[in-house]
Amino acid sequence: MLNQDRYCLTINVLDRNPEIEISREKFEDIKQCTATLSAALAVEEKYELITCNYVEYEQDLLNCALAHQLRFSADYIDMFDEITKFNRRITNILTSTRMYMDHMPRHLGKCLPAEDKAEVELFLKRLTHGEYDAYFEYAFLEALRNHLQHAGLCVSQVTLDNRNYPVDDGGRLWENRTLVFTDKKLLGGNPEFKKFVLNKMPDKVELTTAIRVYIGCISRIHDKIRDRIQTSVDAARASLEETLKNYSDQCTSPTKMVHANRYSSTQDTPEEVVLIFFEWDNIRIKLQNKNMKKSNLSRHYVSNRTNTTTIPPATGSPS
Repeated sequence: MLNQDRYCLTINVLDRNPEIEISREKFEDIKQCTATLSAALAVEEKYELITCNYVEYEQDLLNCALAHQLRFSADYIDMFDEITKFNRRITNILTSTRMYMDHMPRHLGKCLPAEDKAEVELFLKRLTHGEYDAYFEYAFLEALRNHLQHAGLCVSQVTLDNRNYPVDDGGRLWENRTLVFTDKKLLGGNPEFKKFVLNKMPDKVELTTAIRVYIGCISRIHDKIRDRIQTSVDAARASLEETLKNYSDQCTSPTKMVHANRYSSTQDTPEEVVLIFFEWDNIRIKLQNKNMKKSNLSRHYVSNRTNTTTIPPATGSPS
């Protein structure tokens, strides 16, 4: 007679806890549901990295404008430091988006175990190709990422732009902003830079607007990925919640965790343990609620303009 493994639910601590026998099929289902939730969390974590890197870039734009407003410096080292800072921020954004795309087929496969691998990969390819074809900025930033990874840096110039507006008290309101540029000559020095993109780009590209469009494209892709995996992820969560509830009902006091154990016929200690515990999955839900779809970032910007100096609607254009 063949020796068979044994499966059960219990809490692996020193105290005595109920032990409920489960089938091999139930144990494998618990493993699959846990893998689905882990992959769904990874999807949100990768998107959070992109969002954090983008926020840091925008914050540096504001910090740079404020510093220039309060302190004058024409020192070459200071200018070099600013170029280096924005090169670093842009590299962080593009590296995190590349990681997101590279990891996504594996994460989607675990979130959608019943679907064919080729179908999942085709779904993701259609999403990225759609943004690539619809927005030049997406194609440009993808080419720029390849340039950063294999050839060189991208920021050629960081400038402070000053504008002033008439306001209702008869004076002028000065606005200071930071502009970050790359230029065709710099990128054209890389013979591997995609010619289609290089031919379409102007002599100078203002990078912040391009980045905002690009992050909006990534946001649309992420939103559609969420929609695709939501049913599977919700089902995995519900199945594990039911398993935990059924076990907790057998305990003298409610519990927020349980272990699914696999024992071999020759071992008294479990050879495989799967923890059912939801605090880590609650992080996924929090990230999903926090990082809402933001596909039109190019139409938004942050300003610290106050209401004490109102710009008359009829004369709101800068001089």
